[in-house]
Amino acid sequence: MFKHLKYIDGTSDKFWEIQTAGATHTVTYGRNGTAGQSKSKTFDSEEACLKDADKLIAEKTKKGYSEDGAVDADSKDKGSAVRQPTAASQRKEEAVAALKLLIKEARTEDIIPFLEEYSSGNLEILKKEIRVAKRYWVDYSDLSKDPEFKNKTQYNWGTRGTKEQQRTVKLLALATFSCSDAGNWDIFYELLNQARSKEVIQILAYAKPNWLGGYLLQLVRKNEWQRINYDNLRFLERMGHVDFEPELYASSISGFNNYESKKFFELLTTDELTIQRDIPLVFEYETGVHSRYWNYNYQNVVNELLWDRVFDTLLENGKIDPVLIITGALEAQTKNWNNNLKSYFRKLIERMKLSENTVIEYQQQFFPLLHAEHSAVVNFVVEYLKPFLAHRYFQLQEFLDWAEPIFMRSDIKTSLKTLLIQFDKLLKQKPEWRERFVSLAADLFMISDLQLQERASKFILRNQTEPSEELSVSFSYIKPK
Repeated sequence: MFKHLKYIDGTSDKFWEIQTAGATHTVTYGRNGTAGQSKSKTFDSEEACLKDADKLIAEKTKKGYSEDGAVDADSKDKGSAVRQPTAASQRKEEAVAALKLLIKEARTEDIIPFLEEYSSGNLEILKKEIRVAKRYWVDYSDLSKDPEFKNKTQYNWGTRGTKEQQRTVKLLALATFSCSDAGNWDIFYELLNQARSKEVIQILAYAKPNWLGGYLLQLVRKNEWQRINYDNLRFLERMGHVDFEPELYASSISGFNNYESKKFFELLTTDELTIQRDIPLVFEYETGVHSRYWNYNYQNVVNELLWDRVFDTLLENGKIDPVLIITGALEAQTKNWNNNLKSYFRKLIERMKLSENTVIEYQQQFFPLLHAEHSAVVNFVVEYLKPFLAHRYFQLQEFLDWAEPIFMRSDIKTSLKTLLIQFDKLLKQKPEWRERFVSLAADLFMISDLQLQERASKFILRNQTEPSEELSVSFSYIKPK
């Protein structure tokens, strides 16, 4: 004789089994997925052994143990006197039994009729049984000690349920759960990425959940790869199942798979709501726009970026305001984002080939970036504004006020050399700036770099022809090593 029983309910997830061999039986018990503990007992005869085994099986069954692990609600009343079941308890038993059969037979088409018949007054117990069913049919577990399923896979670990049975459990949960019930379950992610499937449409129309937006945002914050497809998200919004959540939409619109980018390009460049409301979000939230490719091919040395093509197309067709891109790309440099993403936005500004008048108009948005911690940002600003320093409307005084601290930074030497060269050129047109330029050049002696100091010395000797008290004070702080 061999009998394997399970008890899966609430926080309990355990098994109990008994095996007889002649006049001896061995009982093994423990948590599902473990080897458990074993105890053996020997009797005077095989008949006595089998009788005791039957007795133990009856006791375990009475306590709620069963072959599939589902616990009968009435079996929990241990040691209580036999009571005549009420109509309500009989209805609950009927609902639980129907639920188990529905899942076992994977009849997804009967989910809504089932709920319409049984959910009233029984919803909480049904949700509890669905959680049990998830642990039993959906979750991975050690099947090596499960005689019914141990040969299902070539490995010890696996799931008991077929794809259809698991889908039935997930759809039942989607149809009955609230936001607090869903918790950190990630099982709805797959269903919501199939938002246009007939089954999901019907379940959502029946359940009318109002918590999907918050749930999806929680998922993507936990695991970036669990973002929902943007097209599906917009579909759920149109159906009234998701409200606009900026961070969620930013993650979704930037998360196209490299192999589907070409497919959704038209949506990104023609849909008015996408262009006006959602695309600007990529400048407000950290996303992966810098790593999404257009028609990706691993054999190419260089693959075109999807968002390069998107922005180029929108600008060419006049569908996006250039100011939005300029402002958004520059503000991105001040945020604690991935450096590759910030680099992408700097290159985006370069790709726009802004006119001289446009740069002059927005010059003051570049200046604060001279205080950026990341040296690449400072180098970008200096190199980008270099051609405009002599422009009649360039705010040189403000630029120098912002730039003053960088003359003591050792990580941007190339930019400092560039500025010294530009100062020489500017003095031919604006000699009135000589004293300020010399003062800034003197600050370079705070940087331990002989080549840079030599350049500064030559600049000062060329341009400081008379003694300067301010310069003397500056050099007095520099102690030779």
